[in-house]
Amino acid sequence: MHYKDCSFILSPGCFYDLKLTFASKSDEIIGQVRIEIQCKNVTSTIELSANPLFLTIHHATLEHRLTNATLNLGLPLVNWNLFTIEFRLDSNLTIGHVYYLSIWFNTKYSDDHLGLSRHFNKEYGTWINSLFEPYLIRRLLPCFDEPKWRSVFKLQLWLQGEFANKSYVALSNTNGVAELWNENLSIWTFEQTPPIPTYLFTIAVGKFRSVCEHRTEIGRDVCIWRFSLWKGWERVAKLIIEAMTRFQRAMTDYLLADPIARLHLLILPLKINGMENFGLLNIKETLWPVENDPKSFEVFSQTLFHEVAHQWFGNLVTMNWWSHIWLSESLTTFLSSPRPILFDSSRDLTTDALVSYKWASHVPTIVYNKGAAVIEMLDSIITENRMRRLLRSYIRMNEFGSADTEIFLSLLNQTMNDETSMAVKFLSAWLHQGSHPIVFIDYDPILKQFCLSQTPKMGSNDVRWSIPIWIECVYGTVAETLHWISPDSQLILDLNKVTLTNSTQAVAFNRNPSLMFKLEGQSIYAEYASGTSIAILIQMNVKEFDFIAELHQHLWLYQVFHGSRNRI
Repeated sequence: MHYKDCSFILSPGCFYDLKLTFASKSDEIIGQVRIEIQCKNVTSTIELSANPLFLTIHHATLEHRLTNATLNLGLPLVNWNLFTIEFRLDSNLTIGHVYYLSIWFNTKYSDDHLGLSRHFNKEYGTWINSLFEPYLIRRLLPCFDEPKWRSVFKLQLWLQGEFANKSYVALSNTNGVAELWNENLSIWTFEQTPPIPTYLFTIAVGKFRSVCEHRTEIGRDVCIWRFSLWKGWERVAKLIIEAMTRFQRAMTDYLLADPIARLHLLILPLKINGMENFGLLNIKETLWPVENDPKSFEVFSQTLFHEVAHQWFGNLVTMNWWSHIWLSESLTTFLSSPRPILFDSSRDLTTDALVSYKWASHVPTIVYNKGAAVIEMLDSIITENRMRRLLRSYIRMNEFGSADTEIFLSLLNQTMNDETSMAVKFLSAWLHQGSHPIVFIDYDPILKQFCLSQTPKMGSNDVRWSIPIWIECVYGTVAETLHWISPDSQLILDLNKVTLTNSTQAVAFNRNPSLMFKLEGQSIYAEYASGTSIAILIQMNVKEFDFIAELHQHLWLYQVFHGSRNRI
């Protein structure tokens, strides 16, 4: 059995019955996991993800669910390159039959803030928290660690020593109940999770306390957890709970889907800004807002709304593999950010595409900012109503499952009906090609024509995009119209076509959509990304090229003088 063929008997994934022991004075974690699996192909091997730099396997058995026959598996073979282990059997497993794979193991804490980490300082004491994205849960336990395999977790934590003290609280994806056995042992038992990707599983132990409110608008409790040392943060917490509730309700109404997860937020001294763990979102402590400071609330809310939006994109629907991480991060950033989404193209100096197998090792910044800008361009192309229909279909058809880029493009194709060609070609090119185009707009005053062409900023000169250009006459004779610069030709437009007067008029390019143009010296060119736009004022008798004025927040006007061809 290869881990890609692992299937929980009732839903995709596996069932993990996990018991872990944390002792306050020990660097080791003692674990036992019982994994319910179903054989789907003829095989005599069981391969799991497990990092041998952390995990030590002591014993393993395989029990047949129907016959109760139990096989001692011995110790597994270790692959140090792929961080996997393999149990080899003497005979094949039976297709369709269900087995219980039980493994007893030890592991240890990470010292790089990845996986499961233990921390200490004089103010907070000792605390434990996890970060398993992208594939770091294999440091904690042997498992089938791919994002597309959703698994049910049933967790029990045995806390020993100082951790057994009533001042310590254990948190995970679902609600937990503590039973104090003696002064040296408390056992926390958590409710079973729905099927979730393994990287969204989480554990936290520390001296936490919470502020909670039941919000009838969304039908659930909203809770914020912080270290109990903090005082006087309740008023701010209630404001944040209000903001979380409003955003959750807005997202639910927009997508017509409930992500079913608890709405709990844990504030910690993290190295990253936030993490979208199912049912226990994490946000960096230094982002916590200051009362009566709107700017600090704005900064905090940017991360907060991003993590809440992940409940749909990433949690409810997960990407098949990390190469499609834009389906999680780009869509989430698009839905949680103020408009227009500003993307500084001067920082886009890579030829890496938004869809790439590289992202299994790290998540790049371009999937947040550039990816969201691309989605906003798509929104301008297909209109807000179609975008909402597209995202609703994506969630409805893939909820509690996984998807990839081709699935999204196919849904876009269906959403656009007979208008598919350019929208799908546009998004596909911008997802699969790195860098971005520089758009040149040349005006010929003799022919009274515009010529729009493109070239890549970085990488091969053969790379081209489908580029949407919205053109209108600012004086109102021609409404804003969408044109396309195709990958294999220039766009030629007569002045009369865009003004209907063939005389002095202002011609605006991308005045309303969020696209950014830059001016460099006397040679004007457009770095096609997200942000502002420009217009040209055609005046045949003007003898010099000079800056006129800022028309509004996202429109610049320039004059083009007679007899010259200023590149724009």
